[in-house]
Amino acid sequence: MPHDYLKDKIFRFVVTDPEGATDLIKIYESTLSNYETHINIQEQRIIELEARLNQNSSNSSFPPSRDIYPPNKNKTDDENKTNNKNNKSDKGNKGNKGNKGNKGNKGNKGNKGNKGNKNRNTSLRNKSGKKVGGQQGHKGTTLELNNNPHETSNIEVNTCPCGNDLSDVESEKYIRRQVFDTPPVDPRITEFRAEIKYCPKCGRRIVGPFPENVNQTVQYGDNLKANALYIKNQIFTSYEKEKTYFIDQYCISISPATLIAFEKNAHKTLNKFEYDLREELIKSSVLNADETGLRVIGERWWLHSIGNEHLTLYAVHPKRGSVATDEMGVLPQYDGVLVHDFWVGYSKYNCTHSYCNAHIMRELNGVWEGYKQNWAKDMIDLYKQIYHYLFIEDRKDPLELEKFRIKYMKIIESGFKENPPPAEKKAGQRGRVKNSKPFNLLVRLRDYEEDILRFMYNSLVAVIL
Repeated sequence: MPHDYLKDKIFRFVVTDPEGATDLIKIYESTLSNYETHINIQEQRIIELEARLNQNSSNSSFPPSRDIYPPNKNKTDDENKTNNKNNKSDKGNKGNKGNKGNKGNKGNKGNKGNKGNKNRNTSLRNKSGKKVGGQQGHKGTTLELNNNPHETSNIEVNTCPCGNDLSDVESEKYIRRQVFDTPPVDPRITEFRAEIKYCPKCGRRIVGPFPENVNQTVQYGDNLKANALYIKNQIFTSYEKEKTYFIDQYCISISPATLIAFEKNAHKTLNKFEYDLREELIKSSVLNADETGLRVIGERWWLHSIGNEHLTLYAVHPKRGSVATDEMGVLPQYDGVLVHDFWVGYSKYNCTHSYCNAHIMRELNGVWEGYKQNWAKDMIDLYKQIYHYLFIEDRKDPLELEKFRIKYMKIIESGFKENPPPAEKKAGQRGRVKNSKPFNLLVRLRDYEEDILRFMYNSLVAVIL
């Protein structure tokens, strides 16, 4: 047997050369230690890569548009294969090299199996157990008879099927039916004629004053401009589609340049509103701030938002940080409670901070789903318990809140046991020692406990689970 042969050879080597055998054992021990360290690093790397592959909008900062959907489990393999074959013909948008079946999403390059299957819901909300549709007690919305119709059309009954004439018989009653419809979409053209008169006394030429908003020989009216602004900025259509809409609906061709001019004029007109909006936000007790990336002429820009329950100020800026939020003119003067994520740009402002629990819940989900660490699941459950206590039971006993806080800290302690601090930097090693995502999250939960749990003590701070 090879094993017995090797065992016998090692035994004879130890007997004949003890010192050499000792040196050899030390070499083996060092080699095994290096292998063990390397394997541990590889295992951690595999866990991190698997967690990265499993990221979606429910456990990370990914937007829903980047979610990767698995095959529909309710369908058979043959049905999924059929869907995949059918979707291979959908090649309208080049650029998604990894997803052969769905080439319209540039951002998803690695999901070859995602080819037209049903969307998977990644909401953080748990199933309520209720039936789908309107719930008992829900007040629905439907059309109701209106007592003041714009037009009434009487349907006369002049003859009976027996042949008798009913034209002189009075109606006993009416059966009412109403049709709600939009008015005709023909453009309405109003001509203004300013009189010109000469004063017989002084000979001066006098012209009647046109309305303030009528300053061209031919121009578009305010209602049409308002319609154009709504379609572009609320429905989010392109200028070309907006142009097509006005041609199809009103037989009016409006160039994209004119549509842009409408927006520029509206921007100037709204200066006073924007100033008042900023002043109202500065006076708010609680504000929410966030930012999201978007493309402007192919370049990465950021859409910033600052708002309260009723008002929101938006700004598009090439910078993500405080340079942009400073220019918005709200946060530098704000001294209330600012709810935001852990983006460093918000921390510079001299206000009371509160960290968004929806962002934290996504990160906790990421640790639980990607690393299978129990402390993260315990923290998720604690958040739900606090939410139920505060907003379902509508209670706020200080002793109970303190129990929640103590449990919060104990969960963090158990988390650090699962995630000990990384090894100290070795001599000559460059850069910072890399920490794992669970470790970094635990540090933030520990260091910013007061700001994270502020929603327990300030009822104005919203909770989103």
